[in-house]
Amino acid sequence: MAVRGLLMPFPNTAPSHPAVAIIPAVISWFGKFSGARRARFYCRHHTAEIDMSEYRRDKFAQRMGAAGLKPHHRIAIAVSGGPDSMALCVLTADWKSDNLVDSATSVTTKGRSNHVDGLLAIVVDHGLRPESAEEADLVRNRVLDMGIKCQVSHCEWLDGKPSPGHLQEAARNKRYETLQNICIQQQISILLIAHHADDQAELFILRLSRNSGVLGLAGMSFASQMFTQFPDFCGQESRPRGILIVRPLLDFSKEDMYDICRSGNQQWVEDPTNKSPVYARNRIRMSLSNFSSSIFKTELEATISACRGTRLLVDKFCNLLLKQAVTIMPHGYAVIDLEILRAMEVKDIYLAKFVTSVVQAICFGYISSSHKNTDQLEGRR
Repeated sequence: MAVRGLLMPFPNTAPSHPAVAIIPAVISWFGKFSGARRARFYCRHHTAEIDMSEYRRDKFAQRMGAAGLKPHHRIAIAVSGGPDSMALCVLTADWKSDNLVDSATSVTTKGRSNHVDGLLAIVVDHGLRPESAEEADLVRNRVLDMGIKCQVSHCEWLDGKPSPGHLQEAARNKRYETLQNICIQQQISILLIAHHADDQAELFILRLSRNSGVLGLAGMSFASQMFTQFPDFCGQESRPRGILIVRPLLDFSKEDMYDICRSGNQQWVEDPTNKSPVYARNRIRMSLSNFSSSIFKTELEATISACRGTRLLVDKFCNLLLKQAVTIMPHGYAVIDLEILRAMEVKDIYLAKFVTSVVQAICFGYISSSHKNTDQLEGRR
C-alpha cells in the first residue's frame, strides 16, 4: 500500500501544535513496512476476563458524562450486530440501569419483559446480501434478550442497488438517513455510534493517503450534530432540532469490544464484506493488523490526538468570530462585520470553518456542536 506524504500549511497566527511534527514520523513507519502488498488477517482475542466496573466507571461513564448525557435521557443506539455495536449495547444498558455486568443483577439477567427505560436499538438492514434480513432478525432477538427495545428497518433502493465501487458510501448514507428518520419518529435526539480507536486510525490513514488537511486528519468527532437535509421551517416556533451523535468508544480498542461482549455473554455476527480487499478501508485494516509495534501505535494515536487538538482550537476561534463579527437576522440571513475580520487577520484554515459555521447558524440556529453544554441536553428526555 503506497502512502504519500503530506505538507500542511499552518497559519502564522495559529497556536503552536505538535501535529505537523508528528505526522512525518508516522509516514516513516509506513515507508518502512509498505513493501508487503499482501497481508494476512489474524484475529487475536484475549481470553482473560476484564473488570467491567472499570470500563463503566473509569471510561464509558466518563465519556458519556463528557457529552453531557445522563441516564434519564432518551437514547438510540445504531446496532449492526457486530462486536462493536453489541459492546456498546452492553455498556449503555449497564450505564442506564446502574447495574454492573459482573454484579448479581447483570445485563444478562435483563429480558424482554424488563426493558431498559429510554433506550432503543436500531438495526438497519441494507438488503445488499441475501442473508442480511435473517441476520437482522437474529440481531434483533439478541438485543431484545439484553433488555433493550429494538427496531429493524429494511432499506428500499428505489433507484436500484449501488454499484460495487460506491457500495460502502451509498450504504453509509442510507444507514444514517434511516437512523435519522427513526430517531425523529421516536422523538429521540441522541444517537450513539460504536466507532472506536481502531476505526479512527483507519480513517486517518485513508485520509492521509488522499492528502487531507489537518482538520480532516482529526478524524471523527466525539460529538456532532446531524440535521435533516430539507428542514421544515413552517411556523414561527419551528426550528429544526438536530440529532446529537455521540461516539463514546473512541478511547476503546477493537480488542476491548471482543472482551466486553464476552464478559457480557453476548454473541456477535461478522460481516464478510469487512474482510474484502476490494475496499480501501479493508486493505488498510488488514495492513494495520500486522503492525504489532507499540511505538507505532503510540505515535499514530498521538498524531490523531494532536490533529484533534488543532481542530478544537480552530472551532473555538471560529466560535469567537461568530460571537464578535456575525449577527443572525430573523429573516434568514447573516450580517458579517468585515472590519473585525480584517483586524483579526483571519487565515485560510479558520475561514473555511468560519464560513461553514455561519451557514449552519443561519439554517439551524446554532453556533457550534463542539460547545454544547448540559443545559442544552436537559431537554433531551
